[in-house]
Amino acid sequence: MNSNIFITFIFSYILLFSSLPGITQKLSEDQKNQVFIIVDEKPVPAGGMEGWANYLQNNMEYPENAKRLGIVGRIYVQFVVDKEGDITEVKVLKGIGAACDSVAAKVVRNAPNWKPGKHEGKVVKVRMVLPIVFSLHGVPDKKVYIGIKPADWEKFTVLHKKPILKKGMPQLTTYLNENFNYPEAALKDSIQGAVSVRFTVSEEGKVSHITPLTEKGYGCEEELVRLVENMPEWKPGKDYSGYKIDTDLILTVYFRLEEQDLTL
Repeated sequence: MNSNIFITFIFSYILLFSSLPGITQKLSEDQKNQVFIIVDEKPVPAGGMEGWANYLQNNMEYPENAKRLGIVGRIYVQFVVDKEGDITEVKVLKGIGAACDSVAAKVVRNAPNWKPGKHEGKVVKVRMVLPIVFSLHGVPDKKVYIGIKPADWEKFTVLHKKPILKKGMPQLTTYLNENFNYPEAALKDSIQGAVSVRFTVSEEGKVSHITPLTEKGYGCEEELVRLVENMPEWKPGKDYSGYKIDTDLILTVYFRLEEQDLTL
């Protein structure tokens, strides 16, 4: 057996959701309570996008003080559609003030239940971002209008800018090569093959929700979890509105026992 050990690795963004051979992509108990950004089936408002737009138009009033001061602009409201379809965790990411932010948040918070999202056949929580435009121009009754078309809805729930390590992705190659320790039990029995974990890079660039996706055993999954836990700092992913978001990633590392250069 060659004493020189090397690894190859593949990064898969959950946005792509390509199948990886030998990986069991089942939700763990931890992930069942996780808030997702990218899912197989997105949440749907009551009445679809047309019903959602009608609800907002009929329930959102332009604050009198904002109209008097001529306050206009785009507000981004983030919220979570939970497993029951309730809207929770409503938060204004970017506002315009003059009571417009609180009005927008209140109306979103009080909205009718949605059809919840699904991932891998399971109902899950999904975080979404909605832009709402307050304008006093071109709107006859001077009411707020929704700055989003049904065809554009998908972009607000899809990752736009992927997370990267602060010093660039080549840093990952260096980090893995310098810190990887082949498990003794795997060495003893000449265990090789692909090992994968799934994890989240939060909007603060922190790694969490690390979950093995394979069952190679012999300490291989534990070693990969250790590596992910101690990774260098990340720059978080961003959505199409430019706001930092939690992003799920899959890291696959190939354990091999023969000398060869590291390849991606």
